[in-house]
Amino acid sequence: MTMLVSATAEPYQITENVYLDPNSGHQWDELIQRDFLADTFHALQELLDPELQDVKFYVFSPHRADRVPASIAFNGQRKVLIFLSDEADSVTPTALSQYYIAIFKPSMRAEKVGENIHTMSLGLANGVPAISGTPMPERQVDVLFTGNLNRNRYPLYFAFHPILRKMPKLAHNKLFHLIARSPLGRLLKRDFSVKTHGVRLITFTSGFGKGLSRDAYGKMLADSRVVLAPRGFVSAETFRHLEALRAGAVVVSDRLPDTFLYRNSPIICVDNWSDGLRVVDDLLQDPDRLECLHTAGLRWYDEKLSPYATARWIIEKVSNANA
Repeated sequence: MTMLVSATAEPYQITENVYLDPNSGHQWDELIQRDFLADTFHALQELLDPELQDVKFYVFSPHRADRVPASIAFNGQRKVLIFLSDEADSVTPTALSQYYIAIFKPSMRAEKVGENIHTMSLGLANGVPAISGTPMPERQVDVLFTGNLNRNRYPLYFAFHPILRKMPKLAHNKLFHLIARSPLGRLLKRDFSVKTHGVRLITFTSGFGKGLSRDAYGKMLADSRVVLAPRGFVSAETFRHLEALRAGAVVVSDRLPDTFLYRNSPIICVDNWSDGLRVVDDLLQDPDRLECLHTAGLRWYDEKLSPYATARWIIEKVSNANA
């Protein structure tokens, strides 16, 4: 691998002991999960044991897969790498592991037992407020989904469409994708909301961030019983999963990676969205189960996915590597 920026470049300091790697393609203020990371790093400083105070943490968010962190050349340091922006999990940073005590990387599809490369929480999108959720029986929205109609979400779209639901295999057909991305795509029905027999807000937008404002979206999450979380543009993991759990909603999702972040979690994973919508109907008829999943989801977020939980996880793995 070739260094693309001089290793003598001065790293940008985020907090004490935490820096943006000089070779990072994205700057600190450009990171969509910047606020979550900032909270994680503040918790890290509070929890860091005295024997780990000299460890340097470098955040690396490359534009391209061939980019290498400059911090590999920072000799005489005990270092940890936070490797971001690889939703496809296309880069396995094994070649980097010799330079760091530990490497942490969101969106890993599997855990690497016996290596110093660890998965970590994906985090939250900046600007989605943390609102104390309304008690489950008082929430006004039964089912919520608003998001981009990318090709990974065609199966969910078809499950809602009154005609296309009868042709589920077409969701995987290249012809439909070409139509959806052509000017004809503007003619596709995108709003499947209903307000009879309970409110279901279901809208498919034309791009990321094209729907509700993040503030309005956060308020809607806190007033929803069930949130649908289909795959993102690349990864099964999305910010939506964490945002919904934090807001106390019950999450019904595509299959998620088999990692400690999701294994045995209260997120309900389905193999197809026709079945998924039937699961939702059953949930809405079972207020006791909804309440149980609501409570379990809040606890899971706090203990596994939150900034504080992420800081604890990082410290645990770094401490074990240092032992």
